[in-house]
Amino acid sequence: MIDRTGRPKVGGPVRVRRGEVPANFTGDDVQ
Repeated sequence: MIDRTGRPKVGGPVRVRRGEVPANFTGDDVQ
């Protein structure tokens, strides 16, 4: 899957940079 930055999700903590806990690693962080 592709996340919002345009890079493919490899299953890493992507949302951690926003100061959130990477709770869902499902591939869709569109909140």
